[in-house]
Amino acid sequence: MDTLITTKLTPPTARPGQVVRERLNALLSAPDRPLVVVCAPAGYGKTTVVGHWLAGCGRPTAWLSLDRGDDAPTVFMAYLLAALRLAHPGFGAGLRDTLAVGGPTQPDRWAAALINDLAEAARPLSLVLDDWQVITDPAISHVIQRLVQHPPAGLQLILITREEPDLPLARLRAQGALRELRAADLRFTRDETSRFLQDTMGLALSDRDLALLETRTEGWIAGLHLAALSLRGADDSAAQVAAFTGRHPTVLAYLLEDVLLRQPIELQTFLLEAAALDPLTAELCDHALGRDDSAEVLARLTTANLFVNPLDEEQRVFRFHPLFVDLLDTQLARRDPARRAAIACRAAHWLEAHGRPSQAVAQALRGGDTESAADVIERQARAAIRRGEQRLAGHWLEALPETVIRRRPRLCLDRAWVHLQAGQTASVGQWLDAADLALPAVAEGLRNNLHGELLTLRAYLAAGEPEQALTLVRRAMALIANDEHEVNGLIHVAMAAHHRTLGDYKSALDRSIAAMPALWASGNIATALMLAGEVVLLSRITGDLGRAETFCRNLLSRAEAAGLAQVIAVGVVYLALSEIALECGDLARARHLHAAALARDTFGELASSEFGLFLGTRLRILEGDAHALDPVLSAFEPGLVDTTPLNPLAVIWVASLLLEHGQPGNAERWLARLRPHLDSGDTPATLEARCLVFHQRVLAGLGWQTPDACRALMALGRSLVQEAAQLGWQGLLAEVLALNALLAFSIDDRAGALADLGAACATAERDRRVLLFATKGEAMAAALRAALQAGVGPAPFIRDVLGVFPRSPEPGAEAPDLVEPLTRRERSILGLLVEGLTYAEIGRRLVISVNTVRYHIKSLYGKLGVASRSQAVKRARALMLV
Repeated sequence: MDTLITTKLTPPTARPGQVVRERLNALLSAPDRPLVVVCAPAGYGKTTVVGHWLAGCGRPTAWLSLDRGDDAPTVFMAYLLAALRLAHPGFGAGLRDTLAVGGPTQPDRWAAALINDLAEAARPLSLVLDDWQVITDPAISHVIQRLVQHPPAGLQLILITREEPDLPLARLRAQGALRELRAADLRFTRDETSRFLQDTMGLALSDRDLALLETRTEGWIAGLHLAALSLRGADDSAAQVAAFTGRHPTVLAYLLEDVLLRQPIELQTFLLEAAALDPLTAELCDHALGRDDSAEVLARLTTANLFVNPLDEEQRVFRFHPLFVDLLDTQLARRDPARRAAIACRAAHWLEAHGRPSQAVAQALRGGDTESAADVIERQARAAIRRGEQRLAGHWLEALPETVIRRRPRLCLDRAWVHLQAGQTASVGQWLDAADLALPAVAEGLRNNLHGELLTLRAYLAAGEPEQALTLVRRAMALIANDEHEVNGLIHVAMAAHHRTLGDYKSALDRSIAAMPALWASGNIATALMLAGEVVLLSRITGDLGRAETFCRNLLSRAEAAGLAQVIAVGVVYLALSEIALECGDLARARHLHAAALARDTFGELASSEFGLFLGTRLRILEGDAHALDPVLSAFEPGLVDTTPLNPLAVIWVASLLLEHGQPGNAERWLARLRPHLDSGDTPATLEARCLVFHQRVLAGLGWQTPDACRALMALGRSLVQEAAQLGWQGLLAEVLALNALLAFSIDDRAGALADLGAACATAERDRRVLLFATKGEAMAAALRAALQAGVGPAPFIRDVLGVFPRSPEPGAEAPDLVEPLTRRERSILGLLVEGLTYAEIGRRLVISVNTVRYHIKSLYGKLGVASRSQAVKRARALMLV
């Protein structure tokens, strides 16, 4: 990022003889409103009015003068933080930490941190954003919109702008939260015109001439200023005033020529040559213009009130009035284009060397030396993209001729990154092709790194073709230098995605963990922190929760050491740790860690993410919330009526939650969307989905299916266990074994059931996977009690599991646990009772007598601990038996 120009953070200093505008001070001093908008065309004295009022009201002020170089989110936020810290030293720890994370632009998080810091400061403050019209980036606008929507107490935001700001002004007016000054308010009155021309500018004009100038300028202050300059030294001021006509574009062109020609030749030359070096210093002017007296000339111009305004009290940094810059530069281009180009080129070198790359690029382009401009952009664009300023880098690249870019592979790759991060993937390939064609002209060492980066991007685009992506990644790995940390980290991420696509979750986990140090070393800390979610989700399948927890704790330690413990990306790590605690059955700790994540999630982005929804829903299910699934279904339900295939992972998540909530029927409806995914065959890539389908079939058919159907399902389960064992998926293996045990119990295969359940418990105990059993209803609880009674499996672990079964989602006291599992026939009858069938209808459906129905119902009621049909239905639903 450019070195901050501190003079942009200071209000304008009052000039001697400045016209005091009491009526505007009175308007601004009316009862405080959270937002003040000062909106008028150029030259109406907006900045001067606000600066003068603030200087006299004694209110603490944070001032930021904006220019086009600030129209990049991270640049703007850095200046905003600096301005606020200048007004309140030590301000903004939360905002500072959030900005320090880097990575993609995150306006909601920045806005939240800004609002929270201002609220915590709890002090009156006026925040002035001058020349707001130069800001076009939607991320910056969003931050200010959120600040306006949620203003902290004591804050007054003042926008000085030439254009209507993109804010809900009508609503704010109706709420009494807005104060406005418009061109009609800012125009000089007759009295103010007289005081300005006669007292400030020292002109002796008749009342007629004053009235004529006021009428022709319509109180436009810049026009009056220019008119006053043209009148200085005029032999016939009345004639000069009479010749002064037209609206401001024409008037400006006329006065510029007239005033400029009246200055001594040395001042004319300096004005023409220095006009576009904005903001300028004596050092910059000396270097670019090849002179050594710029400080003295600037002092003369300031004293004469000619064009130049000092930006600091020491008068070291200056800015030409923006109305004059383009016209003076146009004059120089017409008179001496070669001189103009040489000045711009020297200015570009000086600005880049002094940490101002945005201005360096602008000057190089202004000079027409596209190769020099390309050199600067080649050195600066990639750094801007890494900071999340791809919009700024895109502006630079768009200013270069395409032929220049195509000769430089670094610029071609930068163009590809800009398109990729803007979601314009269709345009990425052509720039990768261009980079490929330009590579031979680059020195070998640099060529290898560039080629590796190119191949990594191609691999990203080939995500749907695993073999091609793998080949590209391997080629990139052979070329990239060891110290190219970010690309090396992204290669690991790409390889992790590749391995996951193929079903090699162990390798995917290894790659995700390996990516973190490289990404952290490159400064891409946000991506490194967000790896935590992927690592934990993979480790649930592979049975590596202990390794995942160590990874997350390492991330937290790194974040705390870097002073980033409160940033939102750390919330992902806390979500991951909460998921681990939940899997281990520690509901209280899981809820505590979940709360820590949400504490960093002011606007709900983590909570509404797929990972956040998944975890939050699991917590609510275990806490007995009958409506736990509502947020998930409202987020994903539209996908069921859309013909576009859903992400298989999202389908798996929703279906698994439905199964945990005892809704196998609804889960089946969701799993139908996995058919295109499963059509690829029984491969590692489909094993997770196939295991979930098996899970649904077991829970949906338990107690209903014939013994032969149960045995067929058990055979499928044994096949899945074998596949999971071969892949090292210990977490999934334990789950399938547990489900097979339920099937065996349902057909009275007690020995087989206990063998499978004992193996499942022994496998799950290594990772403390308590929740694996606790979400499978009372049938599993009864099976575990039977295993405990028979001395099968690790007894302490089984007792831990039995201690964390979900509470009933229904109000009222819970019935005691089932003393033994329901038989297959009892489950069949229970389902028909829930449907509302009479005893006779149940008998006809099952082809048994009514007396036999009564016998089974009596046994069923005894196991459920109830005395009526309604109680049985309620208890069955609470225990997730139906």
